[in-house]
Amino acid sequence: MANVTPDGSTLQFLHRLDAVQGDQLFVETTRDDLGRATFLDGRERFWGGETVRQLTLGERAETGTRRFIFHVGFCGSTLLARLLGRSTMSLVLKEPQALTDLASQRAAIVAGQAVTGMDALLDHALSCLSRAGTDDAPVVIKPSNWANIALREICTPGREVRGVFVSMERRAFVAAVFRGGRDRIAFCARLCAQISATDARWQRALGKALAASGDPLDQSAHIAALLHAMQERLFTEAMGRVEGMRMDFADIVARPADTADRAAAHLGLDRLPAPAAEADDLLRQHAKDSSRAFSAAERLSADAEIERLHGMRFDAALDWLDTHQPI
Repeated sequence: MANVTPDGSTLQFLHRLDAVQGDQLFVETTRDDLGRATFLDGRERFWGGETVRQLTLGERAETGTRRFIFHVGFCGSTLLARLLGRSTMSLVLKEPQALTDLASQRAAIVAGQAVTGMDALLDHALSCLSRAGTDDAPVVIKPSNWANIALREICTPGREVRGVFVSMERRAFVAAVFRGGRDRIAFCARLCAQISATDARWQRALGKALAASGDPLDQSAHIAALLHAMQERLFTEAMGRVEGMRMDFADIVARPADTADRAAAHLGLDRLPAPAAEADDLLRQHAKDSSRAFSAAERLSADAEIERLHGMRFDAALDWLDTHQPI
């Protein structure tokens, strides 16, 4: 259970947001349920009643420090979020759907098809999400990496953001995409297309990645490598505008307690006096499903098999990216 401040009371939590139609869905839940949930994107039920409200922005959104864990995907961010939930009083919101909704609607919002602009919508969403916390339990948001579509808007100089930016070695990322199978490969292809649409140069790079090979799996490797490079570039840009700190997947796995300490310090969170063994307990659980055991040996075996099957196409994709420098 996450170490949030449980008062037993329910609260109205912003779950979905349709900026084009002007609707928002609030659900009835508790801080305990929010903290326990692995994902707040609808994959698991963390709420009771539902209320649809008209999206109105008449009142000024609450301001203050917004704490984030941004990530490229499949890089230990969920484990880091769980570590912070166990070792601080913060309420860590893992992949709230409202931010994913806004990222998905970015093109329509920028085109003027929404009720208002992206900055006002983000201020509203972040204000609503932050109300789930308390003075003793500040909110940390770990968006889906789908929200990186709108990272430039989230990390604007006028918004007070403290962010931990989690990534991993590029080849390991490409291998993780393939390890996830067809669904993960398809997800990354969609995300790559959405992020590339925010930058004309990146759109051209995606076209070149697809043209580099006629084999669908080769194309998928090129897309995964390009997606990693684009997200890394977005992180570098964002860290020039906000209080950011980079963190690597390898550090999270090798030194979980120390990594959580560094993240908590950067985010301005107070640590709880908890036994170091808690970090080891989390490492023995699957980060995305605490009911399943995690085996490092099985993961290494799976990675070795992915390399055996696809290593040559990974080589080609990474060589293409290094040679052409498309972004």
